Amino acid sequence: MSKTLFTLLLASAVPFLGHAQLSHQRTAAKGIKAHKHIKPSAAATYHRQAARTTATDSRLKSVVYFENDGTAFIPVDSSAATYSGSRGGVYNDEWQEWEWSFDNVIGFPYSTTTSSYGPANTRSSQTFDASNNITATTNEEWVDATSTWRNQYRDQYTYDGAGNRLTETSQEWDTTAGVWVNMFRQVKTFTAANKVATSLTELWNSGTSAWEANSRITNTYNATNKLLTMVSELWNTSTSAWDSGYKQLNTYDGMGNLTAEVYQNWDMTTTAWVNSGRDTHTYDAMNRRTQSLSESWGAGGTWETGGPKTLYSNFDGTQPQTIITQVWDGGTMTYENSNRENYTYNADGKVTYYFDEEWNVTTSAWESTEFNTAERYRYESYTTSIPQAEGAFAGKAVLYPVPAGQSVTLDVSWEQPQPLTVTIADATGRVHSKWTVPAQQHYTENISVGALPVGSYFVVLQTPESRTVRALTVVR
Repeated sequence: MSKTLFTLLLASAVPFLGHAQLSHQRTAAKGIKAHKHIKPSAAATYHRQAARTTATDSRLKSVVYFENDGTAFIPVDSSAATYSGSRGGVYNDEWQEWEWSFDNVIGFPYSTTTSSYGPANTRSSQTFDASNNITATTNEEWVDATSTWRNQYRDQYTYDGAGNRLTETSQEWDTTAGVWVNMFRQVKTFTAANKVATSLTELWNSGTSAWEANSRITNTYNATNKLLTMVSELWNTSTSAWDSGYKQLNTYDGMGNLTAEVYQNWDMTTTAWVNSGRDTHTYDAMNRRTQSLSESWGAGGTWETGGPKTLYSNFDGTQPQTIITQVWDGGTMTYENSNRENYTYNADGKVTYYFDEEWNVTTSAWESTEFNTAERYRYESYTTSIPQAEGAFAGKAVLYPVPAGQSVTLDVSWEQPQPLTVTIADATGRVHSKWTVPAQQHYTENISVGALPVGSYFVVLQTPESRTVRALTVVR
């Protein structure tokens, strides 16, 4: 399977490895280098925006993956995607990565012998429901002997009415029997704010032809729908009960920035949670993350330095173009440079180029050497759809400021009291937030949008008599 093809694909669920490893595997499989996404700054622009019916965005068209041979970056493979209509990208909040709603992705291997790309050797296709939710992603490989495409694996999805993904089922193709065989699946529940409440991983037992529990993650959120705790458990087949395994506790500052993540393991002897590690984060005046520091819990009952330090700098808006990882030197008792990631972005905040480097302690300089990688992304602009207003909106609706950073204010008034349903959806129609307001004549709400990625959104206002839309842009 092409490395760059994975960039475009939705990574499959995997058996329980602990949430940190699970997140890392998803990120690595998608081909995007792991880094923390930065909170948007407060918007400086203030204006009132009327309803409109179209918006523009960019969607990933092609990717080229490179590896350094010791002297230069050499292409390894590439992939190209095709789309239909207004389908494009949806930001997956759980993974903190873009997920592309493509029709097909074709992968091409690069030959260093001929210095050219060969015929396509991998293909992926997606199907969709009436709401443009991805219902299946099917991956195939080219078989030279038969000059045909052969199934490899596929992921299938189901959704609730708000567009939340309820199940993710991964299957492999049995070439002998010519049928799809279940491997594992995730079953999720959601809060009223469309945040993942529980995520259950199950493995397929071919002997009993049934799904069996493997692991479970349970999340809790604060009043602004930010993740507070995440508890992972393993299913114990001997006791037919859940065993506690791993716990994460998050804290935030007054601007909603994540300041600390404390990791704990379950001690079966003391039957208590025990600290194991901690990541702390600092931000500048624009709420851009500038540093992350990892520490371990020492035998003396204190946090000890020794984990890596990550520095974010050279910002394009609020996106870091430079991310430096430093490691602790116990001899000199200082942090020393280790790895540097370099990024460029387009106007929509999506990565256009990436390459990494290693620190040369002899020359005290950054250099790309063997095994360093690079990726180049090309996008195309497309027109997205905004839900059309239905009927005359019997009142006034103002949304400001637009563009917005951390929050936006909705101000609605009518001549007569009316109930109201407010929905925030992205360009593909996926619902990110929805709530109902009891009948009243004037309604004002300060809406937090700090957790939304940069891009275009629609605020849909529905009353018993009419429906209208206001366009919302979130900036970085």
